[in-house]
Amino acid sequence: MTTSRTDLLLTNRLLTNRLLTIQQTADHLQCCTKTVRRLVQTGELPHVRRGRHLRILPDDLARYVASCRSTGR
Repeated sequence: MTTSRTDLLLTNRLLTNRLLTIQQTADHLQCCTKTVRRLVQTGELPHVRRGRHLRILPDDLARYVASCRSTGR
């Protein structure tokens, strides 16, 4: 069985980043868990699914927040 480079990179990210729960992500974004679930469902916020549990990588959350920043124009 061969492992792709993408799989190795994802595994490395999982080992170096603590996965966030939906509640922790909502707390960080100062919103409700329903909003986080909607962001995950629409694909705006990447996630990892382990069984029925969703987890968010801190790097993905940081990228999402950065993409929402306004330049003030």
